Amino acid sequence: MAPTALAFAIFDLPEGNASMLSAVLTAQTIPLVLLLPLGGALADRIGRARIIGITDVILSAVVFYLAYLFWTTDPQLPTLVAIAVVMGTLNALWWPAYPGLPADLVEEDYLQSANAYISFGSNFSIMTGAAAGGLLVAAYGGAVAIAVDALSFLVAGLIVWTLRHTSSRSQSGNSLFREIHEGWQVFWSYKWVVVVVAAFSLIVMAVRATEGVLGPLIAKENFEGAVSWGQVVSAQGAGYLLGAVVATKWRPSRPMVAGMLVTIPAAFFMTALAVVAPLPVIMITAAMWGLGIELMVVWWFTALQTNIPKEAIGRVSAYDAFGSLLLGPIGLALAGPLSETLGTRVVLLSGAVLVIVMVALSLLSRELRNLRGQTQPAT
Repeated sequence: MAPTALAFAIFDLPEGNASMLSAVLTAQTIPLVLLLPLGGALADRIGRARIIGITDVILSAVVFYLAYLFWTTDPQLPTLVAIAVVMGTLNALWWPAYPGLPADLVEEDYLQSANAYISFGSNFSIMTGAAAGGLLVAAYGGAVAIAVDALSFLVAGLIVWTLRHTSSRSQSGNSLFREIHEGWQVFWSYKWVVVVVAAFSLIVMAVRATEGVLGPLIAKENFEGAVSWGQVVSAQGAGYLLGAVVATKWRPSRPMVAGMLVTIPAAFFMTALAVVAPLPVIMITAAMWGLGIELMVVWWFTALQTNIPKEAIGRVSAYDAFGSLLLGPIGLALAGPLSETLGTRVVLLSGAVLVIVMVALSLLSRELRNLRGQTQPAT
């Protein structure tokens, strides 16, 4: 619910516009990116389930407060930015812990299936939550949808906290900063990881601008606002869901080659928005993009979990997220102003071209092409 609820809650403010939404999302993303290496070191040192549980519970209180502000006042931009910074900081601690948690719970041969089933559950919630978020915003306003989102963080945090005994703690005895440095050395030693992260740093920049700002803006100006954008995000969620199902069985021999190729539909989605295609067409391209990126995410997590030393997964995942998200704040920050100066169509089409170029460049890497995937486990 959160992306739809926050976007249209801001648009409904007296001075709400695309630039304000860009500023808030950028304020959330900057600490998320900068503090990821710290989050990775803490995940390996304290335990992944513990970090996830604690940060989710704290984040629920922050999001409840945000909902209260939208319900009782018209919050000003500095207030929204301050709250966004806190949310981004908590996300930075949470994010690196997530990819390594399945490795604490599941035997290696079954990790891809486990990742796919986890994605199926979460993506079903994305699909239904986006539609529900749009309806709640239309019927009751963004504050109610944000409050329901806050409740979900609380429930999630309490559930994952019960798994804390499964996550071992780092016993290296090194200082926190030494562990951060060692994580960087491990990350840099796997060139296929570096290539994928570098490509996605630019792909994510374009995607964040599209999904965070330009897409909702197209929906507001050309369709039925929050309800229409909720339908688009739901279609994307359906693609995620299908991708998770397919990933339980499809184990490509060269997973990163396949993963980069299935990222190309992001360009189709941006193009459909740019030309303001009929809403069903936009929804189809959103579903294609959801299917592709979900396959990539499952294969990516599985590749990390099966090729990176277990004691370093949190830190390597942190540098993965750091690099992948590094330019996201730039995409968010520029999306609103560029759409107002160059036009939304030009910005979206430029993003589509960027996606295709980065996929092509990544496939030039021999290490990426030679990485082999898991075989089907015995039953």
